[in-house]
Amino acid sequence: RTLADHRTPISQTMQSEKQLLRRSILCALKGISESQFQEEASRITARVLSSPVFQQSQNIGIYLNFGKEVPTRDIIAHTFANKKEGKIWVPQIETAAEGIMRFVPLLKSHMGTAESSTRLVANRWSIQEPQGVSKWIGYAPAVGGVLDCDVFSAHDLDLLICPGVAFDRQGGRMGRGKGYYDRFLSECKQRGLRPYTMGLAFTTQLVDRVPRSDNDVLLDEVITGGP
Repeated sequence: RTLADHRTPISQTMQSEKQLLRRSILCALKGISESQFQEEASRITARVLSSPVFQQSQNIGIYLNFGKEVPTRDIIAHTFANKKEGKIWVPQIETAAEGIMRFVPLLKSHMGTAESSTRLVANRWSIQEPQGVSKWIGYAPAVGGVLDCDVFSAHDLDLLICPGVAFDRQGGRMGRGKGYYDRFLSECKQRGLRPYTMGLAFTTQLVDRVPRSDNDVLLDEVITGGP
């Protein structure tokens, strides 16, 4: 099988709608006070940790927050404290092929000193990623652009916690426009390995309906920071 993007082309109108909403939400996020940010982040963290899906999951995919995204460090720390090291997987952008995102294991050592051989390093978008890892979940380009189909079956994600710019109550999610999560989830679905998906959102990020195309994959649940 060769590496290709099978997504349906998005109309110019849809692209414009998404761009306008993206700019609006990102601007609104900049206006959130520190107290609101911390209060909502604490509520979201508590709701994730009390979720039966989270508590029962063995392999958890989760993002390392960037900018005004909902923080995930407390969720990760709780998972480590409950002896699930090696069960946390975070995104890593494949540098050898445009548009490919895979998940690599996050270890306690990644949170250590800058001298650690397994430290976190910022990628080209200034998002931190683990270095010094040799296994992953995802589809990876091999020689000639052939996809390795076995890496999915090695480790199945039970839960995937997703970032985003905007969300709606129906599970709609809009990211930053690169399509990494939609491609990853579409590939999971084709292989029958789709994890339970959970979005984390400040109330500012919640809208009536996110502009949606055939390429967008709905989330199973969106956890917000409202009272």
